[in-house]
Amino acid sequence: MGYLIRIEKQNIKFSSAHFTLFTDGREALHGHNYVAAVEAEADQLQGGFLIDFSVLKTTLKSICSALDEKVLLPENPRIVYRLENHVLRFQVDEADEYAMPAEETVRLPLENITCESLAGYVHHLLCERREQWDPEKRVRRLRIWIEETPGQRGGYEDALEWLGLNHENAKDKENHEKGKR
Repeated sequence: MGYLIRIEKQNIKFSSAHFTLFTDGREALHGHNYVAAVEAEADQLQGGFLIDFSVLKTTLKSICSALDEKVLLPENPRIVYRLENHVLRFQVDEADEYAMPAEETVRLPLENITCESLAGYVHHLLCERREQWDPEKRVRRLRIWIEETPGQRGGYEDALEWLGLNHENAKDKENHEKGKR
């Protein structure tokens, strides 16, 4: 048990196009107005606060902004990419070929573009920027939700101390790893 905050606001969003790859094909290229939400958990408050909402919102908005009005593309071996004169050309499953301005695309280190994978990606970026929104490293769990349509969302959560981000728990992690051997 612990203290929780949740930030879910309609202005923390990004509008992007994507397609999802399936075993036997793929969806047509289409778009969503994604909404991002974050939940954070900590054991104790400082001054009555878990963390400063405004700093976490600003960090999450910055991540969403980098994905806004872009075509999101996965790093998947089924897709062959070529950059020619600022035009990104890509072919899916040796069949459909696309060409679009490279600056309107974002290639993500994901196998597929789904709500769940986007939630994991946003979680990773928030953890990389943790010093901005949790400089005292009090947050122990972080959960991200990405909603692609109302009522349909995917999420990702993890305990931050096991991600090597909570320096106070480094000894606990070391002991945990020794116990696995």
